[in-house]
Amino acid sequence: MQIKLKAASIITAVTVGAAVLACLMLDPATEVPVHWNIHGEVDRITTPLSALMPPALLQLLMLLIFASLRFIEPRKANLEKSSKAINASATAIIAFMGLLEGALIAQAFGYNVMSGNAILVATGLLLVVVGNYLPKLRSGFFMGIRTPWTLSSEQVWHKTHRLGSRLFVLGGLTIALLSLVLSSVMALTLMMGIVSIMVLVPVAYSWWLWRTEKLNKSN
Repeated sequence: MQIKLKAASIITAVTVGAAVLACLMLDPATEVPVHWNIHGEVDRITTPLSALMPPALLQLLMLLIFASLRFIEPRKANLEKSSKAINASATAIIAFMGLLEGALIAQAFGYNVMSGNAILVATGLLLVVVGNYLPKLRSGFFMGIRTPWTLSSEQVWHKTHRLGSRLFVLGGLTIALLSLVLSSVMALTLMMGIVSIMVLVPVAYSWWLWRTEKLNKSN
């Protein structure tokens, strides 16, 4: 099985190491902002250990989940064919999580780099990368647009992921561009609407394809 996750593993190791080092360097009484309201105002602070280690450990857990796919995915032949797409998607997701952790560490040391708009731009670019690899995913239970209808038909899976790819890439680019010119509040509001479309349309489309395929077979 060729899901090697080398880049994702390196990024995770660096992130976890940086989080541990930061916790050792910072005064345990340091107040670290960990949550901001919709207006960008800090509304929750905590200690360095509570702020920096959970996201890093979550990133490690995500890496372990990707690495365990070879053992838990029933459709192993399709997993093998999807290895390139899974590697790329996993690396993009892990890198995104590492970027957020890096910004949080910088914040703990007094460097204000946690911009809401910057996070939204990064989110949009992540969606573009994931969307670009959606058509390369083969049918499986853990990656891709998994609905009862895509999992029951290879054709429905393929066509749904082609549409989903276009929506993810277009939606991600739109989110990234809007986040460069709009306030974080407006950009976040629009992002929620765009993501809803990106999620709901492929689900509805997969049902329609499955129903059409079923009707064609019965005639």
